[in-house]
Amino acid sequence: MASETFYWLGADEDGDYQNAVGNNWVKASDGQVAGAGVYPGDGAGDTDSIVLPAWATSDLSANLDNSDSAGVVVNITVQSGFKYAVGTARNPLYVKQHTSGTWTFDSADAGDMYLMSGTGTVATVYVNQTNSGDDALHLAFVTNPAASVYVVSGNLTLDATLFFTASAGVDTLLVFGQTNRPAPVVNLRAPVTTNLLAQAGTVYWESGTITQATIQGGVVTAERSLAGPTLTDATYYAGSLLLRTAGADLTITNPISVKGDVWAAGNFNANIGQAVSFA
Repeated sequence: MASETFYWLGADEDGDYQNAVGNNWVKASDGQVAGAGVYPGDGAGDTDSIVLPAWATSDLSANLDNSDSAGVVVNITVQSGFKYAVGTARNPLYVKQHTSGTWTFDSADAGDMYLMSGTGTVATVYVNQTNSGDDALHLAFVTNPAASVYVVSGNLTLDATLFFTASAGVDTLLVFGQTNRPAPVVNLRAPVTTNLLAQAGTVYWESGTITQATIQGGVVTAERSLAGPTLTDATYYAGSLLLRTAGADLTITNPISVKGDVWAAGNFNANIGQAVSFA
């Protein structure tokens, strides 16, 4: 049983998470390469953390399904300046997650990244920066919903599934932006988002249920939705709540509580014939 922080070096240039040759991971405890077959979460009882630093030299691309590893991963940190990709849509990095942990994404230079958690719970996700592409960062939380996801900047997709594995969704999604960074973009496909707080940027609500939405700024739009997602409760203060879909009508369970000028130009729409009540 051990607790170690592993830095991804990728010196073997094979993208191998499980480090068969031995030079892909560097241990923080001694600053040495980990050695053949040593990687985060490999040992029974291990509670390890992952750092993807600016000085890494290759993608993470092979042996990425570690959902049944002997140990667990606690934290994942993508540091500013990290330049490589992590997984693909067909081959995401799938870690056996600790009962609690933090995932942080802070590199505008990174390639596209696909990650999944299993077994435990990701307590907090911070999306501070990603590349500007539509597929910059895909996340799915398989066993339990992520407790809190904070989006400052970058492009985040919360998937319904990754490579045919369903996500449990998100408890709380907070999209709030930062004045000195590009506005955040969230592609929301998670099956359940219990609480959404939108203050800046754009949330493209493509599918799934939002139990409680609070719109204080930015744009929440269903314009890409074909499936007709469900909105249980919503409170509008400012920004845009655009409920016009590309397909079936939304299901709106309760009247939308209006605390601001929802009728100003560009602040609200819905499908023709869609029944919407306000309170």
